[in-house]
Amino acid sequence: MPVSDMIGIVTVHDGAALSAGEIIAPLSGPTRRTPISITNNYQDPEKFLLAGGRRGRQLQVLVEGTYFLNRLFATVEFVPKIVVEVGTVGVVVSYTGEHGKDLSGEDYKHGELVQKGQRGVWSEPLLPGKYAFNTYAGKIIAVPTTNFILKWIRNQSGQHKFDENLSEVSLITKDAFEPSLPLSVVVHIDYKKAPLVIQRFGDVKRLVEQTLDPMVSAYFKNVGQTRTLIQLLQDRATIQKVSGQEMKEKFAHYNLELEEVLIARRRHRPATSEIENILTQLRTRQIAEEQIETYARQEKPQSRSASCARPRPRPASSRPSPKASWPSPSRATKARPNIRRPCKKRRRFAPSPRPKAKGRRASASARPSPSRSRSAPTAARNISLPKWSCNALPRPSKSRAWMSYRRS
Repeated sequence: MPVSDMIGIVTVHDGAALSAGEIIAPLSGPTRRTPISITNNYQDPEKFLLAGGRRGRQLQVLVEGTYFLNRLFATVEFVPKIVVEVGTVGVVVSYTGEHGKDLSGEDYKHGELVQKGQRGVWSEPLLPGKYAFNTYAGKIIAVPTTNFILKWIRNQSGQHKFDENLSEVSLITKDAFEPSLPLSVVVHIDYKKAPLVIQRFGDVKRLVEQTLDPMVSAYFKNVGQTRTLIQLLQDRATIQKVSGQEMKEKFAHYNLELEEVLIARRRHRPATSEIENILTQLRTRQIAEEQIETYARQEKPQSRSASCARPRPRPASSRPSPKASWPSPSRATKARPNIRRPCKKRRRFAPSPRPKAKGRRASASARPSPSRSRSAPTAARNISLPKWSCNALPRPSKSRAWMSYRRS
């Protein structure tokens, strides 16, 4: 450590002895009016003794500088300066000084707060900084003023190590299960109330172990007895919110501010498998419910597509006549693709009517040639028609011309 961060505590070997009840020499003589500074910081022994200086450790310390001291008259011990970090305040507990008046009030029954320079707990804490404090005349207790977390989890602790001896809260549920509840609590201490906390508990770690740990454990044990294991798993958010509101009043009674209660994942003892079986059943039940919902959603689009693809029956009046279009296929051909196949049977065509003879019988040249009439069906061979449509076409009616042609 550099010399600039050291102070010197002086021990004088000459002068009057200290009175009963004093452990360190005061800043002035017996009349409390002559300061030690007129003795030139212990460099002039005669002035020190004339001013009423006492032998023993002196309250006045030496800071950085050069001093010419008689080693037979006084010796110096080097100690580091006290540093109050940012985010904390220093509560001074003085071992020397006059007995002052209590400033804590009549309602506060846990100790007394005194003014600065008097014996006891000072009502004004030291703000962040570096101080040349005589460690033989008192001590400074650091109190965090930022939010700090207390973890009820085994083998886990925060930065300040206030919760290194805490563990999970053992619960007994309504259905006779014994889970362990890990949780965390966010706490804040007002810097103006830090002397009250120190006067009441001595330090923050003792506050946590002797007060907060039993109080928090008892609260959540009472909550666990009113719910089953499944309810504890499902009502985690509600329990966390309600506990934060109800415990704020209890923390305020100890001059603390509760910021948040955080419940972590519940653990159970590895030797017992009943809790794990309950959790497995819950997982299986949830998976089954999700599968049912998935199947129900998958059936909706299929039913819609089936209803859209189903043909609607048309009224008889709107059906086309056989002459206007092809007839509807049979049931066996509905599933087949709509491909037109050539017709193997010949289509019969009605011959042209025989011309009437004017007065006489028509000549042989006017008669229709059998070869020409027989060649008419051959032209229909090149016509591609569906197989099922040949017999369905209406046959031409037998006119007189056709009958006369057959007779000839």
